[in-house]
Amino acid sequence: MKITFKNVGQGDSIILEWIEGTTKKVGIIDCNLNSRKENHVLEHIKKEKYKEIYFIILSHPHSDHFSGLPELLSYLLENKICLRYFIHTCTSVPDNLIMANESKEATTNLQKVFRLVQNLRDELNTLEGTIAVGITDEFPVGIGYSLKLLAPTSKHIQNYTGKIEYDHDYEVEGNSHYANWLSTVFQLKNQNSYVLFTSDAPRDVIKEIGLRPGNEYYTGENLVLGQIPHHGAGKNHLNSFWKLRNSKKNMPIVISVGKNNYGHPSKEAIDFFSKNNFAIYSTNEIGYLIKFSQNKSLSKKITHLDIFSVESTQNETSKFSGDKVFIFENGNIKNV
Repeated sequence: MKITFKNVGQGDSIILEWIEGTTKKVGIIDCNLNSRKENHVLEHIKKEKYKEIYFIILSHPHSDHFSGLPELLSYLLENKICLRYFIHTCTSVPDNLIMANESKEATTNLQKVFRLVQNLRDELNTLEGTIAVGITDEFPVGIGYSLKLLAPTSKHIQNYTGKIEYDHDYEVEGNSHYANWLSTVFQLKNQNSYVLFTSDAPRDVIKEIGLRPGNEYYTGENLVLGQIPHHGAGKNHLNSFWKLRNSKKNMPIVISVGKNNYGHPSKEAIDFFSKNNFAIYSTNEIGYLIKFSQNKSLSKKITHLDIFSVESTQNETSKFSGDKVFIFENGNIKNV
């Protein structure tokens, strides 16, 4: 399984790729346009000449996670490229989703996403559905791999619809923080190991996952790669959760981040991961990463994989920007 965290600025776009027999498969978690309105996920789909997308997951209805979906879905429709599954946590479309975004443009784009998915359903037999813990907990993605859903639960969805407040950092302009209650948290499992994708999950959700007994994600054993929640926001970071999950020295931890006014990633998160033997990977050097990387005693703990993303980095000024690429195989993870 090849895992690529695309460099899309302040937002998320993750591509999973694997081979079944002689067929190359692809799945997508979120799709964000960068600051220049470039769609690097779509560029990748075109470059690799995919004729089918196994799944697209919308982690939650925030524009920095779905801004590229209208263009991507339109391309699939126009070129008759089958999307087998469109998966999301948006249980109420469009009424309760209006409050997920505070700008008319973002709301309009979100509604467009679901109209396009309906067209894909009608024309190309796409299966579209809502997921929540206890409804659809786990599904296969390739031989020997599966995605297990850890959040949201029905309680988290109720918190969203009830506008339950929580301690949070500022959102990208146009986003309402309530929608972070809908954020997916996934395990990508292989053998006895797993990768953790956290999107913008609030700290309360991370804490709750860490307290669930009787499961492999309770003790944190066998985590081989993790994503830092909410672009490294301090208010989403939970020391106690991650302390149980640094079972291996220099275990990779990834931040999907770009230019922002909120100090993402935070000093709190970066200092914690540095001091606790995690190897920090980032799609951009921004926020506290700038000061961190300038500290010679600490900068060796940051790993940058610039050479693997010529298309997405050629116009960037920071030498630390780029896609972060990993291979997950036989229960082990390695950067490539």
